[in-house]
Amino acid sequence: MSVGQAPPRQICRWSAARVIVLANFLLIALGVVLDRVGGRAVDSALRDAGMDSVLALSLQLWLASSTLLATAFFAWSLRSRREGGPEGLRARRSLVIDGALVLMWWVTVLSACVYGHILGLAA
Repeated sequence: MSVGQAPPRQICRWSAARVIVLANFLLIALGVVLDRVGGRAVDSALRDAGMDSVLALSLQLWLASSTLLATAFFAWSLRSRREGGPEGLRARRSLVIDGALVLMWWVTVLSACVYGHILGLAA
């Protein structure tokens, strides 16, 4: 680099797995906030419009498919980095962050399934 040139910018690369998992956490947080703020009003408005079953089905499909898709993207990035991709500290750190987010999402999904099962047994 000569005098007067700016250093090359490092671009923050977000992996597809990270974006999907963070979108899922945001979706869950939005659902919790909407339930706390105006749960009955939102539920009745959706039911009156006939959108409650459509929304429930689309949410279930999105959460199931995005979980599998994020896991597949993480496995693909793990495999591509092991096969000879650039091995730098930044690449390993990104892989660790993605792995931690995917693992936290799977723990959240499985915890919700166990909670739903326990609620079903109690009824």
